[in-house]
Amino acid sequence: MALHVQSEDDDFRIPAAGLQVIRRNVAHFSRPTAKRAAFLESAGKPGFQVLTPHKIYVAGLEDCPVHKDMLSTARRIGWRYLLFQRKEGEEGEGIEVVAAVELEAKTGSDEARFIRVVQGPAVKATFEILSSIGDRVKDSEFELRVLQVLDLNFSGLWFHCYDDREKDFVMPLPPVPDELKEKTSYSRAEFLPLMEEIAKKVKAAFLEAP
Repeated sequence: MALHVQSEDDDFRIPAAGLQVIRRNVAHFSRPTAKRAAFLESAGKPGFQVLTPHKIYVAGLEDCPVHKDMLSTARRIGWRYLLFQRKEGEEGEGIEVVAAVELEAKTGSDEARFIRVVQGPAVKATFEILSSIGDRVKDSEFELRVLQVLDLNFSGLWFHCYDDREKDFVMPLPPVPDELKEKTSYSRAEFLPLMEEIAKKVKAAFLEAP
């Protein structure tokens, strides 16, 4: 069994020009801060590499009620690439993941559009989860996705099981709402009610705001 990034019969393919789009845009969009610009300029240098991307799915408040099943109504909008460099240390060669790049893409198209560069704890947590997830997915075929619920400021890794969607699970990336724990596995049955609860609190707070 294995962890995949796309199903074989899927017409939402990894963009053929994805790497070129990244190289054209990453350094340019990082220039407001000199430190980030200096690091991301390495996109064109030897030693900078890109991991195989995974799909981006998005959902909103309207998808949060359990009866709507957010994991069924979420919409795929693009691909998320992890950028890394190989580093030499006392224990030998290692990998340092330092940023993620998000590209917008459409069904049936090889084209891609740059969205943003992301750095921070969510990127590091993604690599930590993927480095330790082997035993969790060894018995079934899973597809790696990232789920974003922008209305709730939530993102998490979504492991979709091809054979049985009830085996799907989500692992939140930091920062997380109080009701969730980062890098913790939530089954489909656990995750959906928690997201509905969080959405209700966000709606209530919005209605009470002056």
